[in-house]
Amino acid sequence: VNNWIYSTMNYWYYWNADLPASSNSSQNPDVYFNSLLNENDRFSWIQNNFLELKDLLQGVAKEAGYEVALFLVRVDTDVLIGQIVYIKPGTSAEAAGLKRGDRINRINGMPLTLSNYKNLLSSISEEHLLTYQSLDLVSQAFGAEQELKVSSVAYAENPNFLTKIFEYNDRKVGYYIYNLFSVGPTS
Repeated sequence: VNNWIYSTMNYWYYWNADLPASSNSSQNPDVYFNSLLNENDRFSWIQNNFLELKDLLQGVAKEAGYEVALFLVRVDTDVLIGQIVYIKPGTSAEAAGLKRGDRINRINGMPLTLSNYKNLLSSISEEHLLTYQSLDLVSQAFGAEQELKVSSVAYAENPNFLTKIFEYNDRKVGYYIYNLFSVGPTS
């Protein structure tokens, strides 16, 4: 496995010229792979379970069904809020009534900060407790804080997120959102 890792990285890796001439190939594959990575590489990873990778490439992941954008509460603090960007159809987030624009203040009772947001966001792939405020679109105001237990399931996301045709005067305009690069869950 380690010989395959090295030869593949030596051919395809962006920083292949920086690979060490000799390396300890007796290490576990994940340790060996990480020892070869360039310090500027924040994108490469090794997948321990090929079935999980197969699911990931087909748009299947364990999740609650919502995507979040993060914002600083104020410039002088490290506290963040999350705002729901969209809800995936047929998910527990949709069934729970979450919607685009809702503000997330805490996950599992913890406020989001610059130092913990990665861990907290990774926890939403399991059942979790959201402390959030609904956005009232009419008044453009957030409601009272609420708590909601959100479950996660293996969700097969359709990469063709939205198709819509708008008619404006005598013209039609097509609107299409392709959400992720995937062959689709049934391939």
